[in-house]
Order: sequence, then structure tokens, then C-alpha cells
Amino acid sequence: MTPLHHDPYENALCQLVGAKYVRLYAPTEENARRLCAGDKGGLRNQSRLEPADLLIGEANGYRHKFPELKEAKFVDMVLEEGDLLFLPRGWWHYVKSLSTSISIAFHFN
Repeated sequence: MTPLHHDPYENALCQLVGAKYVRLYAPTEENARRLCAGDKGGLRNQSRLEPADLLIGEANGYRHKFPELKEAKFVDMVLEEGDLLFLPRGWWHYVKSLSTSISIAFHFN
């Protein structure tokens, strides 16, 4: 599992074995009130929210504490063997293995 974050480079994620769940937010959703990005003292490219909490939202009160979160648009997908996902620089993403899996990430500018 990787926390919700964005990278300063282009990324091609290739799924070789197994499956992974991926949630994506466009850079336009990076408003700190929506994705709760780290502040000046923390990591600005990483959300302060726990990834699993983004999935259950109402149950843990995050949507009450961070009402703009419900306005953030996202895309959910499952990468399976042989799939390749291109992640442009600045796209927020959370990744969780759904089974034993092997992936390769190619980072480039």
C-alpha cells in the first residue's frame, strides 16, 4: 500500500503479477482542504488522511471534518496482470495490492 500522494515526475506503473486497486485525483483536486495535503512543515506531496479512510469516508467522520473531500472528483480502477498505467506528474494516487503482486514503476521527466 502507498499513501495518497503525488510525484514530481512522470510515472508508468506496469502490473506484472496479481492485481492492485488504484484511486486517482487530478492535480486540480489538490486544494489542501480537499485532499488534506501536508502543510509547510510536512510533506506537501502527501495527504494527511489515511488512505483507507478515503474509502470509507462517512464511517469515520472524515467527510464531516473535511467537507470539501466529498467534492473531490476521483477515478477508481483495478490494475491486473499486463496492465500499464501512465501517471502524469502531479496526479494524486493511492495504490493497494489486492493479492500477492509484482509491479514495476518507471519514473522519468
